[in-house]
Amino acid sequence: MTIKNDMDRLQYRKGGLLKLLLKRGDTLFSIARDNELSIADLLEVNPQIKNPDEIYAGDNLFIPSKGKAPVAKEPSKQESFLSVFRKKAKEVARKFKRDDIKLPETAEPELRKRILPINMRQFAYDVFGGDDDLTEKDLSPEEFAAAREVTINALKRIEEQKLYREKNKDKIPPFNLSPLPNAIGYPDYQTSEGSYDDVGGSVKGSQGVIRKSFEDPRYALKTTIGQASITTNDKGETILVDQYDFNEKNWKDRSFSIEGIKTFIGDMKNAYNQPEYGIPRTIGSYLGSAPGEGSNVIINLGKLKY
Repeated sequence: MTIKNDMDRLQYRKGGLLKLLLKRGDTLFSIARDNELSIADLLEVNPQIKNPDEIYAGDNLFIPSKGKAPVAKEPSKQESFLSVFRKKAKEVARKFKRDDIKLPETAEPELRKRILPINMRQFAYDVFGGDDDLTEKDLSPEEFAAAREVTINALKRIEEQKLYREKNKDKIPPFNLSPLPNAIGYPDYQTSEGSYDDVGGSVKGSQGVIRKSFEDPRYALKTTIGQASITTNDKGETILVDQYDFNEKNWKDRSFSIEGIKTFIGDMKNAYNQPEYGIPRTIGSYLGSAPGEGSNVIINLGKLKY
């Protein structure tokens, strides 16, 4: 493995560190060798590693930015009123943690009862600049169970689609045989008649989404991790991988220009027509994380049987 060819797995972190998402085959020895570091250097900035021989795909590793390791630059932001406001908000986020909103431990290990659903907690955390990883430990027991259920739905759907393609390969045009994404789809959540109805797809479907967030953990997940990718680690455990952000448009589109004003008017119309869904969505689009900046979603669901 060479870090130079894996920049998509690296993320900037303040303090002179690079954050690397481990993949199958990575070892501390190979990572240290490729970056002219010692294993001791890596262990010094990764106190979570208890056994150097036990690191797993899907885990994160911090790398001191010295030697041949490329120094990742902090994503640039347009210096507008909005970006200045957002920087100030990040200072507030340092005092705000998802873990602050919880009740006493339950019998289920690592999972806590939560006052607010994960979509609301992660939304507030992101808008105030938080970017720590979103993991299974941030879910309630009900949300964790829902994540397993939805993922099993997705895996079954993908298998059925593969079988259908195999049986009908002579009848399906080649242009319809693109690779199937190994990811959750909105239909897998089974929260609305139309897959997109309750995520901005229709005005009627977006009504009552606040109540729905509290009542249905599948919906809380749908509006948090969406169409997350499904992978497995070396232990055979199923991992959901995604990145949390709201910004479909870049900062240039949201600047004080003619195009920026048009975008703003469109966003305000959407917020007016679908207030319960549209207002938080618009706030997240303007004040939340830009692409590549939000929390990494790495949810370990354990070994799934279905």
